[in-house]
Amino acid sequence: MRLHAVIAISAFLTGFSAGQIQEALFCPGETIQLRCPRGHQVVVSYVFYGRRQNQWQCHLYVRHWCTDPDAVHKIRRLCQGKRSCQATADESLLGTKCPPYTSYLIIEYYCFKLM
Repeated sequence: MRLHAVIAISAFLTGFSAGQIQEALFCPGETIQLRCPRGHQVVVSYVFYGRRQNQWQCHLYVRHWCTDPDAVHKIRRLCQGKRSCQATADESLLGTKCPPYTSYLIIEYYCFKLM
């Protein structure tokens, strides 16, 4: 698991303040795990799935740009309004968007306190 994913998962354990935006990067095959403290729910604020041009991510540097604008809806259906969610960041969940390159997933979310 990459460092960004570990930071997002461990944010729950270290007691980040509710409402603070967490960012997580998931390479293909890694487990997506978003979690909020008791009494809070996940609010997905940003999702990127694909490849950004001229960036080194997930052990690959690509001079190619591609993205899936529907990825935000897929991740929100999976996680929005729940205390936690988990899935595998792979093509079965998000599809193939950048052949022949693998895509990576970036999720920004925060924990909203329930009333």
